[in-house]
Amino acid sequence: MEHYKKVLLENGFDEATMNPFHFWKKLTDKTAFIINLKMLPHGTGIVYGVISTAVFWSTGDWDHFKQHGRADDECNLRFYLEIHSEDDTITASDKIGALYHEYLHIDKDTMLAQIKELRKQFILQITNVLKPLGFRKKGNQWQRKLSDNIILQFRADKDPYSDLYYFEVDIYSVAPPGGGWCYHKRLDLKGTNIFDWKNYAEPHRRFDWQLQSTENLLEIVNRAYHEELKPFLENDLAEMGKQPFVWNRCICQRTRCTNCWVEKNLWESKE
Repeated sequence: MEHYKKVLLENGFDEATMNPFHFWKKLTDKTAFIINLKMLPHGTGIVYGVISTAVFWSTGDWDHFKQHGRADDECNLRFYLEIHSEDDTITASDKIGALYHEYLHIDKDTMLAQIKELRKQFILQITNVLKPLGFRKKGNQWQRKLSDNIILQFRADKDPYSDLYYFEVDIYSVAPPGGGWCYHKRLDLKGTNIFDWKNYAEPHRRFDWQLQSTENLLEIVNRAYHEELKPFLENDLAEMGKQPFVWNRCICQRTRCTNCWVEKNLWESKE
């Protein structure tokens, strides 16, 4: 990695003073190019891309940026590659150089518009799996009725502090007077991450929609359908409500739904 560090410094990149191997170089007044290096067992991993610097309004913001660089998922546009050989080094240099020159003079708004379109394509991939199975898209949720008052949904929930997503399965009642959340589960994505997001909680539950492959996403959604959604579609709700894995996921604790289908577990029944 020291070799790549030397190359980057010689090409005008700055290294974050308090976060080694996080590099950046200004492109325009409102954009910068990011290169973060990662030591792998037999090579080097590289996350690279473009970030809007328009969020840095004060001198303190810029000082923090220069000291710490930016985390991988904070790049508005990002890519990942690995170097394991001399041929990989040439390929990496070509790809990173091409992206750098492509965005050298592109303004912030154009870049963000491109990323918005990429995000639409990410959401569309999920729709393409679930729509043929009877789910209707509503924002970042895909819903299907289990009964007149009970809705089953798959949800892509963006983390409020990063550009990563959680995938969740919910069942909720819309019956008056208030309805309630009958079931909620955040999916475990262990084994799907390119590398652990060690700076965040629950790294095995977060999905990077830009760094992960389309094949990986489709595998997750298909598995979620067969393992998490399909059992509720193919079995009687009252019978599903007797299953132990459902008991402790009734968010409203059987206090809001008019005709709750989730059965109280044995411990609760003794109260």
